[in-house]
Amino acid sequence: MLQAAVMAVIDGSSFKSAAKSFHINVMTLKRYVRKQKSQESDISYESNYKHSQIFSAKEDLLCEYLKTSSKLYHGLISMQLIKLAFQYAMNNDKKVPESWKAEECAGYYWYRNFMDRNKTLSLRTPEATSLNRAVSFNKHNANMLFVNLEKIYKEEKLDPHCVWKYRRNWFYYSTQATKNSSY
Repeated sequence: MLQAAVMAVIDGSSFKSAAKSFHINVMTLKRYVRKQKSQESDISYESNYKHSQIFSAKEDLLCEYLKTSSKLYHGLISMQLIKLAFQYAMNNDKKVPESWKAEECAGYYWYRNFMDRNKTLSLRTPEATSLNRAVSFNKHNANMLFVNLEKIYKEEKLDPHCVWKYRRNWFYYSTQATKNSSY
Protein backbone atom coordinates (compact mmCIF):
# COMPACT_ATOMS: atom_id res chain seq x y z
CA MET A 1 0.00 0.00 0.00
CA LEU A 2 2.82 2.39 0.87
CA GLN A 3 4.64 1.47 -2.32
CA ALA A 4 1.50 2.20 -4.38
CA ALA A 5 1.18 5.60 -2.71
CA VAL A 6 4.83 6.41 -3.49
CA MET A 7 4.30 5.43 -7.14
CA ALA A 8 1.16 7.60 -7.29
CA VAL A 9 3.15 10.64 -6.09
CA ILE A 10 5.98 9.92 -8.53
CA ASP A 11 3.42 9.65 -11.35
CA GLY A 12 2.13 13.15 -10.58
CA SER A 13 -0.40 12.94 -7.77
CA SER A 14 -0.08 15.40 -4.88
CA PHE A 15 1.22 14.29 -1.50
CA LYS A 16 -2.00 15.15 0.34
CA SER A 17 -4.33 13.43 -2.11
CA ALA A 18 -2.18 10.28 -2.26
CA ALA A 19 -1.87 10.19 1.54
CA LYS A 20 -5.62 10.63 1.94
CA SER A 21 -6.57 8.00 -0.63
CA PHE A 22 -4.12 5.41 0.76
CA HIS A 23 -4.71 6.32 4.45
CA ILE A 24 -1.04 7.13 5.07
CA ASN A 25 0.53 9.97 7.03
CA VAL A 26 1.71 12.78 4.70
CA MET A 27 5.15 13.05 6.32
CA THR A 28 5.68 9.29 6.07
CA LEU A 29 4.77 9.42 2.39
CA LYS A 30 7.16 12.35 1.80
CA ARG A 31 9.97 10.48 3.52
CA TYR A 32 9.52 7.39 1.35
CA VAL A 33 9.19 9.42 -1.86
CA ARG A 34 12.45 11.20 -0.98
CA LYS A 35 14.11 7.80 -0.39
CA GLN A 36 12.76 6.46 -3.68
CA LYS A 37 14.02 9.46 -5.66
CA SER A 38 17.48 9.42 -4.08
CA GLN A 39 18.10 5.68 -4.50
CA GLU A 40 17.86 3.47 -7.52
CA SER A 41 17.81 0.22 -5.50
CA ASP A 42 14.78 -1.31 -3.83
CA ILE A 43 13.52 0.28 -0.64
CA SER A 44 12.07 -1.74 2.19
CA TYR A 45 8.46 -0.75 2.84
CA GLU A 46 8.13 -2.81 6.00
CA SER A 47 7.53 -1.45 9.45
CA ASN A 48 10.51 -0.90 11.72
CA TYR A 49 9.17 -2.43 14.91
CA LYS A 50 10.32 -5.95 13.97
CA HIS A 51 13.93 -4.74 13.85
CA SER A 52 13.72 -3.25 17.32
CA GLN A 53 11.70 -6.10 18.82
CA ILE A 54 13.78 -7.76 21.55
CA PHE A 55 12.18 -11.19 21.32
CA SER A 56 10.84 -12.36 18.02
CA ALA A 57 10.46 -16.14 17.95
CA LYS A 58 11.07 -16.59 21.68
CA GLU A 59 8.20 -14.27 22.55
CA ASP A 60 5.78 -17.15 21.99
CA LEU A 61 7.62 -19.17 24.63
CA LEU A 62 7.26 -16.30 27.09
CA CYS A 63 3.50 -16.15 26.35
CA GLU A 64 3.13 -19.88 26.91
CA TYR A 65 4.98 -19.57 30.23
CA LEU A 66 2.62 -16.79 31.33
CA LYS A 67 -0.44 -18.84 30.40
CA THR A 68 0.87 -21.94 32.18
CA SER A 69 1.78 -20.03 35.34
CA SER A 70 -1.66 -18.41 35.35
CA LYS A 71 -3.33 -21.81 35.17
CA LEU A 72 -1.30 -22.88 38.19
CA TYR A 73 -2.44 -19.81 40.20
CA HIS A 74 0.96 -18.13 39.84
CA GLY A 75 0.19 -15.40 37.30
CA LEU A 76 2.66 -12.54 37.16
CA ILE A 77 1.85 -8.91 37.84
CA SER A 78 3.11 -6.41 35.27
CA MET A 79 6.23 -5.46 37.27
CA GLN A 80 7.22 -9.11 37.63
CA LEU A 81 6.68 -9.61 33.91
CA ILE A 82 8.97 -6.77 32.86
CA LYS A 83 11.66 -7.99 35.26
CA LEU A 84 11.28 -11.50 33.84
CA ALA A 85 11.54 -10.10 30.30
CA PHE A 86 14.82 -8.37 31.19
CA GLN A 87 16.26 -11.56 32.71
CA TYR A 88 15.04 -13.57 29.73
CA ALA A 89 16.71 -11.15 27.30
CA MET A 90 19.99 -11.17 29.23
CA ASN A 91 20.07 -14.98 29.46
CA ASN A 92 19.45 -15.25 25.71
CA ASP A 93 22.17 -12.65 24.93
CA LYS A 94 19.73 -10.24 23.29
CA LYS A 95 20.65 -6.63 22.60
CA VAL A 96 18.65 -4.48 25.03
CA PRO A 97 18.44 -0.70 25.50
CA GLU A 98 20.69 0.91 28.09
CA SER A 99 17.66 1.99 30.11
CA TRP A 100 16.80 -1.68 30.65
CA LYS A 101 20.28 -2.34 32.02
CA ALA A 102 20.13 0.68 34.33
CA GLU A 103 16.71 -0.27 35.73
CA GLU A 104 17.27 -4.05 35.45
CA CYS A 105 13.82 -4.43 33.92
CA ALA A 106 12.11 -3.94 30.58
CA GLY A 107 10.46 -0.63 29.84
CA TYR A 108 6.83 0.36 30.02
CA TYR A 109 6.59 0.67 26.22
CA TRP A 110 7.93 -2.85 25.77
CA TYR A 111 5.24 -4.12 28.13
CA ARG A 112 2.48 -2.20 26.37
CA ASN A 113 3.61 -3.36 22.92
CA PHE A 114 4.04 -6.92 24.19
CA MET A 115 0.45 -6.96 25.43
CA ASP A 116 -0.74 -5.44 22.12
CA ARG A 117 1.11 -8.09 20.11
CA ASN A 118 -0.24 -10.94 22.24
CA LYS A 119 -3.99 -10.52 22.31
CA THR A 120 -4.49 -13.85 24.11
CA LEU A 121 -3.00 -12.32 27.26
CA SER A 122 -4.90 -9.96 29.51
CA LEU A 123 -4.31 -8.13 32.75
CA ARG A 124 -7.06 -8.93 35.20
CA THR A 125 -7.68 -9.22 38.90
CA PRO A 126 -8.40 -12.87 39.59
CA GLU A 127 -11.15 -14.07 41.87
CA ALA A 128 -9.91 -14.53 45.42
CA THR A 129 -9.33 -18.24 45.95
CA SER A 130 -8.63 -19.87 49.27
CA LEU A 131 -5.09 -21.18 49.42
CA ASN A 132 -6.24 -24.69 50.33
CA ARG A 133 -8.59 -24.80 47.36
CA ALA A 134 -5.94 -23.54 44.96
CA VAL A 135 -3.35 -26.06 46.13
CA SER A 136 -5.64 -29.07 46.32
CA PHE A 137 -7.55 -28.56 43.07
CA ASN A 138 -5.78 -30.88 40.68
CA LYS A 139 -6.77 -33.65 38.28
CA HIS A 140 -6.35 -36.50 40.76
CA ASN A 141 -8.43 -34.85 43.51
CA ALA A 142 -11.16 -33.83 41.05
CA ASN A 143 -11.40 -37.42 39.76
CA MET A 144 -11.55 -38.75 43.33
CA LEU A 145 -14.38 -36.32 44.12
CA PHE A 146 -16.52 -37.69 41.29
CA VAL A 147 -15.67 -41.32 42.10
CA ASN A 148 -16.73 -40.78 45.72
CA LEU A 149 -19.82 -38.83 44.65
CA GLU A 150 -20.90 -41.64 42.34
CA LYS A 151 -20.32 -44.17 45.13
CA ILE A 152 -22.49 -42.17 47.54
CA TYR A 153 -25.25 -41.78 44.93
CA LYS A 154 -25.34 -45.55 44.47
CA GLU A 155 -25.15 -46.44 48.19
CA GLU A 156 -27.75 -43.92 49.35
CA LYS A 157 -29.90 -44.10 46.20
CA LEU A 158 -29.98 -40.30 45.92
CA ASP A 159 -31.65 -38.25 43.22
CA PRO A 160 -29.97 -35.09 41.87
CA HIS A 161 -32.50 -32.83 43.64
CA CYS A 162 -31.17 -34.06 47.02
CA VAL A 163 -27.75 -32.40 46.55
CA TRP A 164 -26.95 -28.91 47.87
CA LYS A 165 -23.88 -26.86 48.74
CA TYR A 166 -22.66 -27.05 52.32
CA ARG A 167 -19.83 -25.07 53.88
CA ARG A 168 -17.95 -27.06 56.46
CA ASN A 169 -16.05 -24.01 57.67
CA TRP A 170 -17.40 -20.47 57.54
CA PHE A 171 -13.90 -18.96 57.62
CA TYR A 172 -12.07 -18.78 54.32
CA TYR A 173 -8.44 -17.82 54.16
CA SER A 174 -7.97 -16.09 50.81
CA THR A 175 -4.82 -14.97 49.09
CA GLN A 176 -4.51 -11.30 48.21
CA ALA A 177 -5.73 -10.80 44.65
CA THR A 178 -3.49 -8.73 42.36
CA LYS A 179 -3.73 -8.09 38.65
CA ASN A 180 -2.06 -10.92 36.77
CA SER A 181 -1.05 -11.41 33.17
CA SER A 182 -3.13 -14.34 32.07
CA TYR A 183 -5.35 -15.49 29.27
